[in-house]
Amino acid sequence: MTPDDALLEQFVLAFRAFDDMFAWKEFDPHAWALRRGSPGRFGAAWRPRRVQLANTAIERVNARLPARYPALFERFLSTYRWAEVELHGCRLLASPRGRGLSGFVAAVFLDAALVETLLPAGYLQFGKGAGGSYDPVCFDTSRSTGADGAPVIQLDHEEILCWGRLEVVKELAPSFRHLVGEAIERARALRSRPGVRRPAGE
Repeated sequence: MTPDDALLEQFVLAFRAFDDMFAWKEFDPHAWALRRGSPGRFGAAWRPRRVQLANTAIERVNARLPARYPALFERFLSTYRWAEVELHGCRLLASPRGRGLSGFVAAVFLDAALVETLLPAGYLQFGKGAGGSYDPVCFDTSRSTGADGAPVIQLDHEEILCWGRLEVVKELAPSFRHLVGEAIERARALRSRPGVRRPAGE
């Protein structure tokens, strides 16, 4: 296992600190497809599933974009399947079970009005704002400083949908690698505080 694979393994284990990771088929079929065991009172527990996709799957995604996703995020895409999941500060779009990365691509291109504004400016969406926000969370590839250096930016969805304008709400992390590291550390801190409920939307 490479250091990046070990880092991503810790990242997916951190999901449970921020999201209850239970689902019902009617409300989240992607999570349902990743369920473990029979459903209970709160639905079925789901967990990310490790896979190994061919490089061609990533290249098909890149062919539709003005720039590449950061290398660590590409590694994440090629080695895990997951449902939409809450993290500290944002919510990841799903990369569900199915052919190649078609499910992730469908999530990225779901809202044509967002896509038409984000992509020409070099913003590659991979998430949404925390706590149910519709704000796109993107890599700002126009400010990339290397294979992993694109800042993680949250943009105001209303400005885009109403006026076609890009307005930064906040920078969530200087890179995906930083976002992953922060999620792991915050999850460890939450687990070390027994009896303390995690804040909603964090």
